[in-house]
Amino acid sequence: MGHMKKSWGKTIKTILGVLVGNLVLSFAVAAFTVPNGIMGGATGIGLTISHYFPVNLSLIILAINAVLFVLGAVFLGKKFALTTIISSFIYPIFLSMVQSIPGIDKVTENNAMLAALYGGVLLGIGIGL
Repeated sequence: MGHMKKSWGKTIKTILGVLVGNLVLSFAVAAFTVPNGIMGGATGIGLTISHYFPVNLSLIILAINAVLFVLGAVFLGKKFALTTIISSFIYPIFLSMVQSIPGIDKVTENNAMLAALYGGVLLGIGIGL
């Protein structure tokens, strides 16, 4: 009985970490990386594709993540699969919400160095969580 309760607590902690991490990541991308043209990962690939084709950035990121998820689940197992499923759906939703905040893309306007610094720190924290 005690073991079951402990594993649920651990699972809830993991899920909360994933949610907070994705929120921090969304803020970093919307406020610092996208407005300043700094890119990497699925977002970078998505930005590149959306530059050449009229497709929504969130949808491209979702598609890329879906492919990477299948590969990750096959090679890395259940915990990876759970946290990645949550992130794959929650990140595009959070990104869309954060991008709709008025002025979010003007936070570090005309200061690419500051954007890179803040963006890098927040991306690190977000992914770490």
